[in-house]
Amino acid sequence: MNILKKIMKYGKYIFGVAALAALLSQLISPAVSMNADGGPRFNFMNNDYEMFQGRNFTNNETVSKDPVSGNAGDVFLGYIYYHNGMAGTTAENTKIKVNIPRETTSNTAKLSATISADDVAAVSDTIVEGQIIGLSGLTVNLDQDATLEFVPGSTKWFPNKSKIAVGLPFDQSGNEIVSSSGLNIGGIEGCWQFSGFVTFAFKTKVKAQPASLTLAKTVKNESRGQTAFGESVAASKNEKVQFKIETVNNGGSVAENVIASDQLPSDLSVVVGSARLDNAGAISTISEASLLSSGVNIGNLAVGAKATITFEATAPANILTPKTVTNIARVISGNINLTDTAQVSLEAGVVNIVQSKSAYNQTQKVDATQRAAGPGDVIEYTLVTKNTGNADTDYVVSDGVADILEYADVTNISDGGSQVAGTSGNDAQLVTYPSAKIVANGEIVRKFSVKVKNPLPVNPANGYHFDDKMFNFYGNGITICIARPTPPVKMAELRIDKFVRDVNKNELDYVKLNTAYAGDTLEYKITFENSGNAPADYVKISDALPANVILDPSASAVLAINGQENSITEKITDGYVVKTIMPGDKGYIRFRVVTSSGLADNERLKNTAYLDDHGKVISAQAETIVKQKVVSVLAPLKALPKTGAPLGVGISLFASLFTTANVILLKQKKALLAAARKITLS
Repeated sequence: MNILKKIMKYGKYIFGVAALAALLSQLISPAVSMNADGGPRFNFMNNDYEMFQGRNFTNNETVSKDPVSGNAGDVFLGYIYYHNGMAGTTAENTKIKVNIPRETTSNTAKLSATISADDVAAVSDTIVEGQIIGLSGLTVNLDQDATLEFVPGSTKWFPNKSKIAVGLPFDQSGNEIVSSSGLNIGGIEGCWQFSGFVTFAFKTKVKAQPASLTLAKTVKNESRGQTAFGESVAASKNEKVQFKIETVNNGGSVAENVIASDQLPSDLSVVVGSARLDNAGAISTISEASLLSSGVNIGNLAVGAKATITFEATAPANILTPKTVTNIARVISGNINLTDTAQVSLEAGVVNIVQSKSAYNQTQKVDATQRAAGPGDVIEYTLVTKNTGNADTDYVVSDGVADILEYADVTNISDGGSQVAGTSGNDAQLVTYPSAKIVANGEIVRKFSVKVKNPLPVNPANGYHFDDKMFNFYGNGITICIARPTPPVKMAELRIDKFVRDVNKNELDYVKLNTAYAGDTLEYKITFENSGNAPADYVKISDALPANVILDPSASAVLAINGQENSITEKITDGYVVKTIMPGDKGYIRFRVVTSSGLADNERLKNTAYLDDHGKVISAQAETIVKQKVVSVLAPLKALPKTGAPLGVGISLFASLFTTANVILLKQKKALLAAARKITLS
């Protein structure tokens, strides 16, 4: 009864009967461990926790669990629970050891721990009646493979059910927990109150991937003005080609001591002084002799970095018969050994035709591709044909103009050219010229003019490329846009807003922000309008009510468009579809809600309305600040601490105290109600 009087001293708090009984049971009957009938023994009793659990420290987790998960790079906490369940015994020199794997396998790692003491069998899990509690060890699941390592100095000890860490005994740093000897926490007595935890931190790091090199060997003919490298190229006598050796590190770590070499075929001669190394932007000259023998040491190549070697070679002065020669490049780094090839076709004589084209708007005095052409404009096309080879040739210049003829007529063709029928596509109509000789390294220029039709065709046929564009191709594509007026685009422009008033206060005006008492009825008004130049069809208007607010079942919602009101049966929270909102239409939806009488003082009710026009959603918001009339005189309930008494004792004590507790609570309630009646409500 003394304990009961102490509890009743704090009568301003109301306890539940079950909680009161539980508290008293803890004070009267503390939990006990198994009586000693043998030596110490760890983690084998009912109510023992799983021995090894963890938390994601980076994610601020507060509950221990197994498994734990996170991202590579996160820091985790390990929690090791110990309990000597043999009362009256002491486990001397209790040691805890943790094994942390160095890396994950398939994004997963499993840590293990053991608890042992002098003359005590070691345990690695909590095992009750032959059944492991939870999972064995601690499993960590990550988003990618990673390495794991112990965080030095992170070990903490929480003995005797304490929530406050204490210093480690024997001047230990805590790092011993991952050593072969283990962390010694001394003698652990046998009983629940001597149970505890040892915690430590371990961190994960993204697992570095090995270096992975790629090698590409390409070539271009510089004598012919080629700018793009390729796998092979043709070359005539004395022509100069340039080789490129490109190495990229696509792996996850630095490629060290990268060595590049090249095997040049005997038919080609290296150009001394032409070799260059571009190592991640740092350009330097290199020795051709070294490159073509033992190789050039590029150095280290960082992750994602690229090293490029270029050098030049010349074809022989005399090529009696055509042949193809192969150049071999090699890159070595550690156990990486890559080769790639590029080929040069040596030919006795070659013709290389290079075409190009331009267009000029003579009416507007401007490059015809830079400004749209109008009706009646005259466009002059210029065709340039070059022979960058080392042999003369006869050549027929021909240009497809089918797409041009949809919008323009050919008015002039130079050099005896003519307009003729062709094959298909843009070549269905051609401007063609008589055959002409183009000498080695020479060129010929041909021109023709067209006049844009005036008026423009109303319904032109589909052209080779695009409507309202004149396209053709001679070495490069030329596209000339046609200036055609376009009608203005019509579209709806919808707006929405949201207002509120307090019905109980007889507020007449709708506002964006007001105040109300808990339990008041509020009326919301959603306004909408279409300020565009096209109707909006099947527009959905909906409302998201705040918590503790419900639709007023006694009031119907009202829809008004241009002043004409109609009742609607649909719930605004589900959404109401307005079939058509014409340009210039304005409207609103009114509906009422009832607020909960239990709303707290100064709680803010934010109500949001949405307008959905086929996926384009806009919203508006009104807000009410709650003012509470009633001030509670009852003190809040306080949660009782969790008890650790055996289930049988709690049930027995609950039964014995049930009648007494009911009488106590009834008297307490009457006293509080009498006090409350004396308070005048505001």
